[in-house]
Amino acid sequence: MTNSQQVDLITRDRNQSAIILNDTRSRRSPIRDRAVQRLLLLKNPVASIDANLNPVYVRVSYSVDAGGPKHWVEGADARVPLSPGFTLGATAIHDADPATNRPCRA
Repeated sequence: MTNSQQVDLITRDRNQSAIILNDTRSRRSPIRDRAVQRLLLLKNPVASIDANLNPVYVRVSYSVDAGGPKHWVEGADARVPLSPGFTLGATAIHDADPATNRPCRA
């Protein structure tokens, strides 16, 4: 949704940070004022660790229509378990914004 933000609470494994144990999402109402985009008010504190001492992160994503040409932004994330306790992973992102002319990042 254009002009909206999404807040995720992500719990990662304390021994292997690439493993996400829990991912909760909360869709927020549309942003009405651009100044609000940089301010996030939480009603309750967010613990930095869970009951098993795994770290908890707050991730905020937002979508803003600032004009300009429409373009695609794509991403992919892949993981392959190779053996018990070892996983190989890769992430790639492509932003086709003609104004920035960024190449594919991995």
